[in-house]
Amino acid sequence: MSLIGSNDTWFVLAAMIGTVALGVWLEKKYLWAANISALVIIVLLSIIISNINIIPSSAPVYDFVWKYCLPLALPLLLFKSDVRKICKESGQLLIAFVIGAMGTVAGAFISYFIFKNYISELPGISAMMTGTYIGGSVNFAPFCIAVNVWKSIYVDYYFFCFACNNMF
Repeated sequence: MSLIGSNDTWFVLAAMIGTVALGVWLEKKYLWAANISALVIIVLLSIIISNINIIPSSAPVYDFVWKYCLPLALPLLLFKSDVRKICKESGQLLIAFVIGAMGTVAGAFISYFIFKNYISELPGISAMMTGTYIGGSVNFAPFCIAVNVWKSIYVDYYFFCFACNNMF
């Protein structure tokens, strides 16, 4: 039983917003925080306050944020971008990115055929990881939802590895 109940939607939401605000503030205020990024700070703070039973480990508001709010982040970021300017100024870097993206897709196909008999949700996980590696971490939630693996134990494991990877 946590200090904030799972059905106390407004309190859980306030804790989420407060954690995000603290992570962003720490990143802007301190160099050590800027080196590990607000995202990692937010994930670690969330893990800590969940494990010491301040916030619940599952709540209906988490599902709402995961299904509706996070997928909106990608279009909102893209609205600010100028695709023509990006193509013009990126030059050979864009070519390198496309080659890297094709390598990531090829790696996903190869790993799928190697591990398909061992992991039942591998098609969705492969799509999720490929989209995240190519497009960035902002694609993680939309891909999880699109391929319907967002409540899988593999997603929890991947998110933990993703947070650790960002720290190092």
